[in-house]
Amino acid sequence: MIAPRDSRPASLNRSFIDFIKATRLGMWLGAAVVLWFFQILVTYALLKPKNLTVRGSTHDILLMLAEVYIIAAGVVAILSARGKSLPLRQVFLGKLSWFSAIAVGMLGMITLAPWVLALLLNTILRTTIPLMVRPWPFGVSAVGIVLVVVLTPLAEELLFRGWLQSRLQERWGIWGALLAGGLFAAAHGASGLSIVPFVIVVTWMRYRYGSLLATVVAHMTNNGLLVLLFFLAGKRL
Repeated sequence: MIAPRDSRPASLNRSFIDFIKATRLGMWLGAAVVLWFFQILVTYALLKPKNLTVRGSTHDILLMLAEVYIIAAGVVAILSARGKSLPLRQVFLGKLSWFSAIAVGMLGMITLAPWVLALLLNTILRTTIPLMVRPWPFGVSAVGIVLVVVLTPLAEELLFRGWLQSRLQERWGIWGALLAGGLFAAAHGASGLSIVPFVIVVTWMRYRYGSLLATVVAHMTNNGLLVLLFFLAGKRL
């Protein structure tokens, strides 16, 4: 374990707030979002779709680009932190070590064991395909697995648990953290209610331990289990 001088949630969150301000992470994330919307406008202009929904491979590529842009913004912020005397280890690990952060992320999913087992059972019996995974792109392919298990967790955790929860938690404490979790669920549309147990777990991890790595590992573990559901059900993502 790392033993920071003050391991209370507010102090742990302060480390990430300092990182956000010093590296202008919000500006880089904003630029990523603007670039993505510009990409969407260009796509609409070129394809001239008959409705406002871009489907198929075009939708898949746009989704992947959004996540790549957000991750790139994070990488730029990390690179710009060099020479600024920021405790990057504490910024991303909170009060945990590398091993502890990975263990907490994976073991945290045990709290969802009854929920995950119910999904697995329903899927094996083919009684239902969970709503949360119906709209996912690319199918069960190498690209789809990389997108769902790697890119999506990295991008969403950086944006929601890293930037948004840190900002709201700084202002309203635990209530700000819960608000960030609610906005994360809402961003998932119709599947938002079905991911509430997962949202509670990762929001608590970030609040209690201050570790972004733990939430990334938990998110990757969760999405990996959902990909397994599709292999078992023989369905498209």
